[in-house]
Amino acid sequence: MSDNRDPNLQALFADTEQDLPAQGFTANVMAGIDRRGNRAKAGWAVVGTAVALCVWLLAAPLQGVAGLLMRGFTSPLISLGDGAVSQVLSPINNVALPAAAGLFILFFVYRRLFA
Repeated sequence: MSDNRDPNLQALFADTEQDLPAQGFTANVMAGIDRRGNRAKAGWAVVGTAVALCVWLLAAPLQGVAGLLMRGFTSPLISLGDGAVSQVLSPINNVALPAAAGLFILFFVYRRLFA
């Protein structure tokens, strides 16, 4: 190994040893951070307003769909009349039970195949 140093490399290293102007650099960085923060806040405000508008516009149709689903899932599989037996068996005598069982079976088959 030689003790001779390349003058071009020495000049490059000497240039990097200069101090940066601390106040100007810090002020520029903080101003950039503030600008990005303000842009992010404005973006979130626009996104929030758009989501609120969509929810407001879709609230009535979605509520109607939910009502139809509830009526459909709670309809009995076998008509047992209006007696006490009908009320006792209503949790298992409705369309929701086979639908939920089918979803559980699909979930376990999916996990078995792809896990």
